[in-house]
Order: sequence, then C-alpha cells, then structure tokens
Amino acid sequence: MAEITLDESWRQVRALVGRAEQTADERRWADAVERWREVLAHPCAHHQVVAYEILDEIHQAWRQAGRYDEAIAAKREAIDAGYRSVPDPEADIAECLLDAGRREEADALFATLRERDPEDVWLYNAAAYSYAGVDRDVALTWALDGIEVALATGDPDQVVMQLLECAEAAWRARGVPVDEDLVERVETFCENWTPPATIHDRFGDAPPIEDRPCGHCGYRPRTSRARQDERARRARRRLLEAENPEALARLDAALAPEPAAKLPGPMPLAFAWFPADQWPQATERWPDLLDELPADHAEYSRVTEARVKHIARQVPGSRLHVAALSVAGLVAHAEEAGYDPGTSEARSSYAAALLERGGAVVWPPGRNEPCWCGSDRKYKKCCGPVPAAADDPE
Repeated sequence: MAEITLDESWRQVRALVGRAEQTADERRWADAVERWREVLAHPCAHHQVVAYEILDEIHQAWRQAGRYDEAIAAKREAIDAGYRSVPDPEADIAECLLDAGRREEADALFATLRERDPEDVWLYNAAAYSYAGVDRDVALTWALDGIEVALATGDPDQVVMQLLECAEAAWRARGVPVDEDLVERVETFCENWTPPATIHDRFGDAPPIEDRPCGHCGYRPRTSRARQDERARRARRRLLEAENPEALARLDAALAPEPAAKLPGPMPLAFAWFPADQWPQATERWPDLLDELPADHAEYSRVTEARVKHIARQVPGSRLHVAALSVAGLVAHAEEAGYDPGTSEARSSYAAALLERGGAVVWPPGRNEPCWCGSDRKYKKCCGPVPAAADDPE
C-alpha cells in the first residue's frame, strides 16, 4: 500500500525544489547542492523530476562556487543520465577546465568536440567567448572559424552575429582594424537569411527515460501521467487567466467545437509592460499595481522577465513578445474597448492590440542583443539570467 498520496508526493517534491532554488538564489552554492541532492533522494524523484536536469543544476552550483572538479563530475553524471544540449554538453566541462587554469586539458577537449561535430556552430560560439578572457588570439580564431561554418551551413540557429561581435571585440583588444569585408559578408548574409530546409540533429541517442511504478505514492505510468497532464493543463489555464486573459479568450475561441476561424500555427502572445518613463506615472495613477509589483523599475522588469519565462514553459510553441505600454495609450484603448484602464484585462487587451500593429518586441532577444527592458545592456548581462517564476501553489 502506498505510504502517501500522489498529490502529497507532488507537493513534497515541489517544496524540495523550491528550497533548492531559493538557496541558489541566495548564492549559497554548497547548500544548494545539498538541497538538490535531497530532491534526487526523494523516493518519488524518478517520476516527479528529470534527474539529469537536477544534476545540471548541481553542476551549475559547483561552477558558481569555483569548485570545478565537483562541477565537472556533476556534469559527467548528468550526461550519463541523458543530458543533451547544443553545444555538446562537454563544452561546459571544457569551460570549467579553462576557469580552473587547466589550459592544456581545455584545449584538448575543445579540439575533440570540434572533431566530433565540426558543424556545431554553438561550440565555436562557446569556445570564442570562453577564451575571450584567457587568450584573445585563440578566441578570435574560434570566432572566425565559427563564422565560416555558420555561413556555410545556413546558420539555422542564427548565431553568426554573436560570433562577429566576439571577433570585433578581439580585434579591438588587439588594436588591429576590423575586417570590414567580413563584416559586410555577415551583414549581407543576415539580411538575406532564410531558415534552412533541414536542420542537423546533434543530439544522438539518449538513454530512455525511466517511467516505472512507485510504491511510495502509488504512481502508475499510464493512469497517473494522465492525471498529471490534466493538472498541468489546469495550471496553464489559471496562469493565462491571471497573466493574459485576452490571449486565453482568443485560444478558447480558436478551439471551440466549431470556431469561425482557427488560429494558424503557434499563437503569438504579448505581455504588457510599462517602460521606465511610464512606470512612475502608471503606479501613481493605479497604485494597486504595487500590491504585487516592486516600485523600482529595474526590479519590476526582472519580475516581468520571470513571469514571461514561467509562461513560456507552460505554453511551448507560442511566439512570445513584450509590449511596452504608454499610460495615455492604455487609457485611450480602454475607453474605446470598454475596459477599466486600471485592470489587467485592459493591459492585456492593449498589449494584444500593440502586437497586432507590430508594436511589440520579440522575446527573448539574442544573448548579445540589447535587453528588451531598455537598459542598454546585453540581454545576457541584464534580464537574461533571471530565473523563471515559481509555480503557484495549488
């Protein structure tokens, strides 16, 4: 007989994950590792979490702590458990070796990974940025070689501009002129870029995911998985009701028994956000915004980033955008559409209208592109590292 219910199992594991994430947010890296190990040690972990993702969290925590041997061991454990990524996950190990000052080992591993898949443009990108603080000449070589690979393969992941930025930084650091001919080639390529007809599969075979019955909570792969999927569906619906009711209404209309017109392909969603010059005016006019949101605009933008990342995980395949609202524009739209301008429904409707008019920016931007929040910093140095918001408790 099961010792706990499946719902209690889910709550216990979510609580352990929440503790681990909180500890990592506090940058207590060794404690975070201990918390993540507690997640894996739970008797229901095999069906509640993906082990290799938790092991990668452990890798990241040790890496942040500067304990590179432990970070490398955790990454290898994750790979053995099925972790796959682009670039090859062993690129993280090579970066750890560089950070640890083990240059020869790092050089050898990067070379091995290049031989393993010479068309992995992300590998060139990772190596170029990793060597940037160690050896500008090597960083430049990786960046230039990566550019040529990207141009030759059609650059399906659109990495070439990041590689060009790295090359330009290396040229400036060395005090040599930028290769204007190469810059022109890359810019022309990007202007004419179209998605390649086929995409190279770099992941290969991964170990099968273990999905076995659980005596601790009574989990059964077929019946219990259906219940979990239904719970996730309800959670996604609650999330859209709270964050984007306009999008939910459009989705319901599209999926009605006999809709007038189904939405083609992934549904675009826009998230309402007040830019820095509008936020003080918005909070003064609608002070209840501060009941759940911080007054500081940078922190407000980080909260928005966390929410968008959370929703992105719940509605995979949707094209996401951020719509910058103006107070005057919101008031005018609400008056025309019959909304109270201080409500989330009005903000969501206005964001959807801006999206339809081309007035929303695609999220997420590229790692080296300007952040969507208008800070003038690169996304990877601004809102990019913000983790997704946690699930709301049921």
